[in-house]
Amino acid sequence: EMPAPLLSMNQKPSRTTTEYKQAWRDTAYYRYIERWPGVGPKGRALPPCEARILLPARTRVRRDSANFQATVKPIIDGITMAGAWPDDTDEYVDQLNPKFYYPTGGESLTVFIRLVARKEST
Repeated sequence: EMPAPLLSMNQKPSRTTTEYKQAWRDTAYYRYIERWPGVGPKGRALPPCEARILLPARTRVRRDSANFQATVKPIIDGITMAGAWPDDTDEYVDQLNPKFYYPTGGESLTVFIRLVARKEST
């Protein structure tokens, strides 16, 4: 179950959207900690990664996935606070635009983190 509705960049900031962002951030933090127990904010630093988030869509209405960075950012922030990487800058995580999928059962948002090899600059 999702902790809050998906957030779009087209929404006006409000107290409700702030609460939703906090719900996404907290959920991402605790889910990361559940996945890697005993690994706290200073205990793990993944090498450079790509992060892709799959968002559930109920209908096949056309959507601009980039508008949903408002949902992605708090999720990445929560994972960062949980210790996946030292900071959410491009040096550590490449935040790819989210993609939509059409669930056949219950709605579920999925975060994929893939380690990437970065070439050393000479």
